[in-house]
Amino acid sequence: MKSVMSVFRSLPSLEKTVEGCSIKLNTASSCLVIQLFCKYGVTKTHNLSYQECESLQAVYNPDSCPNVLQAQARLLSDAVVHFPLTLAEVTLRASPCGKVTLRNYVEEELDASKAMLTELTLSREEFLAYQLQDQREITFCLREFRGLLAFAESSSLPISVHFDRAGCPVVFCVDDTVLEAHFVLATLSDADDASQSQNNR
Repeated sequence: MKSVMSVFRSLPSLEKTVEGCSIKLNTASSCLVIQLFCKYGVTKTHNLSYQECESLQAVYNPDSCPNVLQAQARLLSDAVVHFPLTLAEVTLRASPCGKVTLRNYVEEELDASKAMLTELTLSREEFLAYQLQDQREITFCLREFRGLLAFAESSSLPISVHFDRAGCPVVFCVDDTVLEAHFVLATLSDADDASQSQNNR
Protein backbone atom coordinates (compact mmCIF):
# COMPACT_ATOMS: atom_id res chain seq x y z
CA MET A 1 0.00 0.00 0.00
CA LYS A 2 2.90 2.35 0.73
CA SER A 3 4.12 1.91 -2.85
CA VAL A 4 0.76 2.98 -4.23
CA MET A 5 0.60 5.96 -1.86
CA SER A 6 4.05 7.13 -2.96
CA VAL A 7 2.73 7.61 -6.52
CA PHE A 8 0.29 10.22 -5.22
CA ARG A 9 2.46 11.67 -2.43
CA SER A 10 2.77 15.25 -3.72
CA LEU A 11 -0.87 16.21 -4.28
CA PRO A 12 -0.33 19.97 -4.81
CA SER A 13 2.04 19.43 -7.73
CA LEU A 14 -0.10 16.58 -9.09
CA GLU A 15 -3.18 18.81 -9.18
CA LYS A 16 -1.29 21.40 -11.24
CA THR A 17 0.38 19.06 -13.73
CA VAL A 18 -1.71 15.88 -14.04
CA GLU A 19 -4.63 15.96 -16.48
CA GLY A 20 -5.64 12.29 -16.23
CA CYS A 21 -4.88 9.00 -14.54
CA SER A 22 -5.18 5.38 -15.64
CA ILE A 23 -4.96 2.43 -13.26
CA LYS A 24 -4.75 -1.09 -14.73
CA LEU A 25 -4.19 -4.45 -13.11
CA ASN A 26 -1.98 -6.74 -15.19
CA THR A 27 -2.62 -10.18 -13.71
CA ALA A 28 -0.29 -11.93 -16.18
CA SER A 29 2.76 -10.10 -14.83
CA SER A 30 1.39 -9.51 -11.29
CA CYS A 31 1.75 -5.80 -11.79
CA LEU A 32 -0.37 -2.73 -11.05
CA VAL A 33 0.21 -0.10 -13.75
CA ILE A 34 -0.53 3.52 -12.84
CA GLN A 35 -0.17 6.09 -15.61
CA LEU A 36 -0.32 9.81 -14.94
CA PHE A 37 -1.03 11.90 -18.05
CA CYS A 38 0.59 15.28 -17.49
CA LYS A 39 0.69 18.59 -19.35
CA TYR A 40 2.72 18.90 -22.54
CA GLY A 41 2.19 15.23 -23.44
CA VAL A 42 4.30 13.83 -20.60
CA THR A 43 3.19 10.40 -19.33
CA LYS A 44 4.53 9.02 -16.06
CA THR A 45 4.17 5.25 -15.74
CA HIS A 46 4.54 3.39 -12.45
CA ASN A 47 4.75 -0.41 -12.56
CA LEU A 48 4.11 -1.77 -9.08
CA SER A 49 4.68 -5.47 -8.61
CA TYR A 50 2.51 -7.32 -6.14
CA GLN A 51 2.45 -10.76 -4.61
CA GLU A 52 -0.58 -12.70 -3.51
CA CYS A 53 -0.52 -13.88 0.06
CA GLU A 54 -2.70 -15.99 2.27
CA SER A 55 -4.75 -14.19 4.83
CA LEU A 56 -4.02 -15.43 8.30
CA GLN A 57 -6.86 -16.73 10.41
CA ALA A 58 -6.32 -16.53 14.14
CA VAL A 59 -7.41 -19.61 16.06
CA TYR A 60 -8.87 -18.47 19.35
CA ASN A 61 -11.80 -18.99 21.66
CA PRO A 62 -12.41 -16.20 24.18
CA ASP A 63 -14.61 -18.52 26.26
CA SER A 64 -11.64 -20.84 26.89
CA CYS A 65 -9.56 -18.06 28.48
CA PRO A 66 -9.47 -18.40 32.27
CA ASN A 67 -8.87 -14.69 32.85
CA VAL A 68 -11.41 -12.02 31.92
CA LEU A 69 -11.43 -8.30 32.61
CA GLN A 70 -14.17 -5.95 31.46
CA ALA A 71 -14.07 -2.17 31.67
CA GLN A 72 -15.38 0.91 29.98
CA ALA A 73 -13.12 1.79 27.04
CA ARG A 74 -12.70 5.28 28.50
CA LEU A 75 -11.00 3.87 31.62
CA LEU A 76 -8.37 2.06 29.55
CA SER A 77 -7.97 5.00 27.15
CA ASP A 78 -7.29 7.30 30.07
CA ALA A 79 -4.72 4.79 31.35
CA VAL A 80 -2.73 4.42 28.11
CA VAL A 81 -2.66 8.16 27.43
CA HIS A 82 0.24 8.36 29.91
CA PHE A 83 2.48 6.21 27.70
CA PRO A 84 4.53 7.83 24.91
CA LEU A 85 3.25 7.38 21.34
CA THR A 86 6.60 5.87 20.35
CA LEU A 87 6.24 3.01 22.84
CA ALA A 88 5.89 -0.33 21.03
CA GLU A 89 4.62 -2.68 23.73
CA VAL A 90 2.80 -2.42 27.03
CA THR A 91 2.67 -5.02 29.81
CA LEU A 92 -0.54 -5.78 31.66
CA ARG A 93 -0.17 -7.52 35.02
CA ALA A 94 -3.33 -8.69 36.76
CA SER A 95 -3.64 -10.45 40.10
CA PRO A 96 -6.56 -12.13 41.89
CA CYS A 97 -6.08 -9.70 44.80
CA GLY A 98 -7.73 -6.99 42.69
CA LYS A 99 -4.89 -5.01 41.14
CA VAL A 100 -4.21 -4.42 37.43
CA THR A 101 -0.96 -2.73 36.46
CA LEU A 102 -0.05 -1.31 33.06
CA ARG A 103 3.60 -0.50 32.46
CA ASN A 104 5.88 0.07 29.53
CA TYR A 105 7.76 -2.99 28.34
CA VAL A 106 11.54 -2.78 28.61
CA GLU A 107 13.59 -5.37 26.76
CA GLU A 108 15.98 -7.41 28.87
CA GLU A 109 18.98 -6.27 26.81
CA LEU A 110 18.39 -2.65 27.81
CA ASP A 111 19.60 -1.30 31.12
CA ALA A 112 16.39 -0.82 33.13
CA SER A 113 18.06 1.82 35.31
CA LYS A 114 18.55 4.04 32.24
CA ALA A 115 15.10 3.52 30.72
CA MET A 116 12.13 5.74 31.53
CA LEU A 117 9.52 3.59 33.25
CA THR A 118 5.82 4.41 33.33
CA GLU A 119 3.46 2.37 35.49
CA LEU A 120 -0.22 2.84 36.26
CA THR A 121 -2.35 0.77 38.65
CA LEU A 122 -6.11 0.21 38.46
CA SER A 123 -8.21 -1.43 41.17
CA ARG A 124 -10.83 -4.16 40.87
CA GLU A 125 -13.61 -1.67 41.65
CA GLU A 126 -12.89 0.22 38.41
CA PHE A 127 -13.76 -2.85 36.31
CA LEU A 128 -17.22 -4.11 35.31
CA ALA A 129 -16.01 -7.73 35.48
CA TYR A 130 -12.90 -9.15 37.14
CA GLN A 131 -12.28 -12.90 36.85
CA LEU A 132 -8.72 -14.12 37.43
CA GLN A 133 -7.39 -17.52 38.43
CA ASP A 134 -3.73 -16.67 38.97
CA GLN A 135 -1.50 -13.64 38.69
CA ARG A 136 -0.72 -13.18 35.01
CA GLU A 137 1.48 -10.85 33.02
CA ILE A 138 1.08 -10.33 29.27
CA THR A 139 2.85 -7.97 26.88
CA PHE A 140 1.20 -6.84 23.65
CA CYS A 141 1.40 -4.09 21.01
CA LEU A 142 0.32 -0.70 22.32
CA ARG A 143 -0.41 0.85 18.92
CA GLU A 144 -3.07 -1.72 18.02
CA PHE A 145 -4.45 -1.53 21.55
CA ARG A 146 -4.90 2.25 21.21
CA GLY A 147 -6.71 1.72 17.91
CA LEU A 148 -9.19 -0.77 19.29
CA LEU A 149 -9.76 1.43 22.35
CA ALA A 150 -10.63 4.33 20.04
CA PHE A 151 -13.10 2.09 18.22
CA ALA A 152 -14.72 0.87 21.44
CA GLU A 153 -14.86 4.38 22.88
CA SER A 154 -16.50 5.79 19.74
CA SER A 155 -19.13 3.06 20.02
CA SER A 156 -19.61 3.80 23.76
CA LEU A 157 -19.20 0.10 24.49
CA PRO A 158 -17.29 -1.67 27.26
CA ILE A 159 -14.33 -3.80 26.26
CA SER A 160 -13.61 -7.30 27.55
CA VAL A 161 -10.06 -8.63 27.79
CA HIS A 162 -9.76 -12.43 27.56
CA PHE A 163 -6.30 -13.91 28.15
CA ASP A 164 -4.46 -16.93 29.49
CA ARG A 165 -0.70 -16.43 29.81
CA ALA A 166 2.29 -14.89 28.04
CA GLY A 167 2.75 -16.26 24.54
CA CYS A 168 -0.98 -16.98 24.08
CA PRO A 169 -3.15 -14.50 22.18
CA VAL A 170 -5.13 -11.88 24.05
CA VAL A 171 -8.67 -11.32 22.75
CA PHE A 172 -10.36 -7.95 23.15
CA CYS A 173 -14.13 -8.17 22.66
CA VAL A 174 -16.65 -5.41 22.05
CA ASP A 175 -20.23 -6.69 22.11
CA ASP A 176 -23.60 -5.08 21.58
CA THR A 177 -27.00 -6.21 20.30
CA VAL A 178 -26.07 -5.21 16.73
CA LEU A 179 -22.28 -5.47 16.87
CA GLU A 180 -19.73 -8.06 17.91
CA ALA A 181 -16.03 -7.41 17.32
CA HIS A 182 -13.06 -9.52 18.40
CA PHE A 183 -9.55 -8.08 18.21
CA VAL A 184 -6.86 -10.75 18.59
CA LEU A 185 -3.34 -9.60 19.45
CA ALA A 186 -0.22 -11.68 19.89
CA THR A 187 1.55 -11.51 23.24
CA LEU A 188 5.27 -11.81 23.84
CA SER A 189 6.22 -15.16 25.26
CA ASP A 190 7.87 -15.18 28.64
CA ALA A 191 11.35 -16.74 28.62
CA ASP A 192 10.71 -18.23 32.05
CA ASP A 193 7.44 -19.84 30.91
CA ALA A 194 9.13 -21.23 27.81
CA SER A 195 12.01 -22.78 29.74
CA GLN A 196 9.61 -24.15 32.35
CA SER A 197 7.42 -25.83 29.73
CA GLN A 198 10.51 -27.36 28.08
CA ASN A 199 11.66 -28.75 31.44
CA ASN A 200 8.24 -30.33 31.97
CA ARG A 201 8.41 -32.30 28.67
